[in-house]
Amino acid sequence: LSDQERCDMVENVRFVDEIIPRSPYVMTREYLEWVIKEYNIDYVVHGDDPCLVNGEDVYGPVKEMGKFKSIPRTEGISTTDLIGRILTSSHPNELSPRNQTVLGTQTRLLTKSQSVYDLPSIHSSRFMTTSSILRKFSAGMKSPPPGASIVYIDGTWDMFHAGHVELLKKAKAYGTFLIAGVFSDTLIRENVGASFPIMSINERMLSVIGCKLVDDVLIDAPFFADDDMIASLNIQTVVTTDFEQGWEGYGNRQMVAENRSILKTVKWKSDTLKFGDIEKRLNDNRSRYEKKFESKKRAEDEYLSLIHI
Repeated sequence: LSDQERCDMVENVRFVDEIIPRSPYVMTREYLEWVIKEYNIDYVVHGDDPCLVNGEDVYGPVKEMGKFKSIPRTEGISTTDLIGRILTSSHPNELSPRNQTVLGTQTRLLTKSQSVYDLPSIHSSRFMTTSSILRKFSAGMKSPPPGASIVYIDGTWDMFHAGHVELLKKAKAYGTFLIAGVFSDTLIRENVGASFPIMSINERMLSVIGCKLVDDVLIDAPFFADDDMIASLNIQTVVTTDFEQGWEGYGNRQMVAENRSILKTVKWKSDTLKFGDIEKRLNDNRSRYEKKFESKKRAEDEYLSLIHI
């Protein structure tokens, strides 16, 4: 993702108050002293997995300053995991003979594997969504206040990205309280294909809950909003888009809302980020990302081995 795409994403995370663009990956003492003073920072926080560049701890200087805090890494989900899932989601005709021989295996990424090709083509998640995680993600979410103008939008929200953020901004502009519906894995698989979604419903749901633009989330949303649902959730406006990758007729689902004259359609601009753009970037540089994936995967295996001794 580009700098702007990542900034747009992080800026709209529910738990983020301010972003610092163009922060260096390797922070020098001079930079740390400046940023701590400029933004009145008390602590620099990172996961408890090692972060080394050329054998040196990236957070070494801030640890020496006594301003470093470590938090346990979330098991079952990682950037490496998601990249691996995308790399195995291509159509078999697009894969090399080596790739095709392993389609349908049940080996999971977060078990120790030698390469990206040990992964299944149909993804299963090992991220454990507990009630405590749901409470933490949804902290601050409240019922719509009296007189709220309630807007509903649904979607796959797969690989939640800056394009989704832009869509949610446009939907929120139609009212004051935004409900986002998240489709089930089964519904997506039936309409988009067996290799989708990349992320499970729990992972996609938490991604949407984590966006500050969203006021509430409907889990396992129906294919379209019917009269009972519109009345039950007191929806004044239903928003849809004219595009969903691989989903034929997606923009024509909300006939009930259209008949009630409460439907708004947001068009995807040609330069708006889509999942297909992310997939294309990975496939255009497949060899480089496969090597990077396997290197990262070895590091993750070593980390998981250490914490589960």
